[in-house]
Parts: sequence; structure tokens; C-alpha cells
Amino acid sequence: ATSQGDNTKSDNASCIAHATIVRGVEVSVSPSRQSELVGRTLNYTVTIVNTGNITDSYTLNASDTENWSPELSENQFDNIPPFENNERETTLSVAIPENAVPCTEDLITVTATSKENENVSAENSCIAHVAIVRGVEVSISPPENEAENGQIATFTVKVTNTGNVPDNYKLEKGDTAGWGLNLDNLIEVPENENGEKTLTVTIPADAIGCTWDNIWVKATSMENDNVWDNQSCRAHVAVVRGVDVSISPSYQTAMHGSTVNYTVTVKNTGNVQENYLLTKSDDKGWGDNVALDDDWLVVLPRENGDTTLRVTIPNEAVPCTQDNITVTATSQADNTVEDNDSCLLYTSDAADEEDS
Repeated sequence: ATSQGDNTKSDNASCIAHATIVRGVEVSVSPSRQSELVGRTLNYTVTIVNTGNITDSYTLNASDTENWSPELSENQFDNIPPFENNERETTLSVAIPENAVPCTEDLITVTATSKENENVSAENSCIAHVAIVRGVEVSISPPENEAENGQIATFTVKVTNTGNVPDNYKLEKGDTAGWGLNLDNLIEVPENENGEKTLTVTIPADAIGCTWDNIWVKATSMENDNVWDNQSCRAHVAVVRGVDVSISPSYQTAMHGSTVNYTVTVKNTGNVQENYLLTKSDDKGWGDNVALDDDWLVVLPRENGDTTLRVTIPNEAVPCTQDNITVTATSQADNTVEDNDSCLLYTSDAADEEDS
């Protein structure tokens, strides 16, 4: 201050204005949440910002709720200038243990503390999630099986859970021939394990031998219908061969030189069409006097085929002779499949005729 009247008279004094020290820190973690399979490692970016007005240094620490031992690639940050345009980054890593339960969430917290004042700190968190994986594979054994008409062909359906959580699967079935299928419609399978169900196929009583039925089985996750698999197998009608021969009438009487007829019926008792060879024989060796209209008969399964057996009594035949005639039918496809039947022809004399 200087006197206006005498500028030689003056005095002065001073004071100090001081900027208060402010310390602060801000932590961010990105992304805030991630999912991965067991055994895999998740990485996050941790950003540190000095929000104070003075250069500061920080120590970082990571902790979690599941004890998965998260790690920071760098945990010491020194001499960070103030304000937001001086941020620093480090990487947070966490390895999901092999024994981690699917769908588990580990809450990881990163804390930054000022080295100059331990009361100055900040934290932020992120989540590491064990991903759920669903999957299924279907197999059927044997791939082909057979049974006779009216019987059951059996298959084993194996459902493999290829995911990492237990799952329930809906089982569906179908076939091309419309036969009787039987299979449970639901199966529960633990993770990475197999479950088995029995598939049975009833062969229709009227199915033709050697017929094939194409069968499929589909397993679909009850939790996610986009998770499914299917497999096929085939059921086969076992070939059954059989034949039954009958001759009608079984007994006749006639004079010398007469021709008598018998009806030979060949029944196919199997389930496939057959071509039967017909042969004849007789006790008296009448040769060409014993004849069949047909040497072969083609007979559908469970159907009959007929032909005529014609027998002419030779003129030289001894009166009162009885000839036993046999007709045999043999399968062309399998000569062990055969059957026969016999009939009798009695040679009468004049006295017989007069008596009759």
C-alpha cells in the first residue's frame, strides 16, 4: 500500500493460495460377462483411470467367489498422471477348472488401491460363466435283424449325451412298412454317458418272407429341440419254407383198362412263393400208366396249387390188385423241403362189378 500524499511511504504483506490434493481412481472391466467350456481360459480387459488431480501409483488385486485363481498380467501401475486421458490397461485371465459344474458363475472383483493413500481405492467386477453344452448321438444295434411271422425282432437303441449337463430326450420312431413298433418315448442320460432302450418290431403274421422294413429312431433334447440325432435299422421277415401234399380221393376201384383221376393239392405252408417239383411212384410199377398233368407247380405263400393224377389200370393187371401211388412235392429252392401223400387204386374183377 503506498501513500498518495507521499509516495515514499508504503508497506506490503503476502499470503498463499494452495490447491487441495485430491486422489481418486476408477476401475472398469470389459466385457462384464463371458461364457466358456471347462478347461478353457477367459480374458478380460481391466482399465485404470486416475481421477484425482495429482500423479498417483496403484496396486491391483483380483479376487473371486469360486476360487478359480484369476490372474492379472500386470498389477502395479506407477506414476499415472491425473485425469481421464491418462488411463492404463491390463489383462485379467481366469481358467475354468476341468471339474467346474456347468452353468456355474464366478464373480471376479478387481480392486485398485493408491500406494500413497490406502484409503483411496475403487473396484469393479465381471462374471465368468461355465457354458452349457447340449448334444446327443443315437446308434442302433444290430443294424439289421430278422424274425419269423408273428414273432419279434429286437434292437438296442443307445442314446449318448455328448453335452456337459444331464438331459432328457424324447424318443420318436417310425417305419416304412407300418409294422408294430414298441419303444419308450423318454430317456434321461447323465452328461457324457450312455442310456439304452429296447426297440421291438412285431413281424406281421401275413408279411411276405424276405420283406424289409426300414425303421428310424430320433432323440430330441427336452430342453432344446434344436439338439437331436437319429439313426436307422432294418427288420427282415425270415424266410420260412414248407409244403403239404394231399390227394383226393384216397381210394378208388376200377376195371382193367379204366382210367381214374385223383386231385393232388399242394399247399405252400411257407411265407415265400415256391416252385415245387412233382414226382410220382407206385408199388406195382405201372410206369407211364401213372401220370401227372403238371410236373411243376408255382404256389404263392399260404395258397394251394392243384393238378390231376391220372392212373390207367393195365389190361394185364392181376384182378384184385391194389396199387399204392405216391406223389411227392419238393421245393426247387431247398430240396430238403418236401412232402408227399398216397392214394390207393384197387383193380376189380367181373365178380366185383356184379357184386357192386
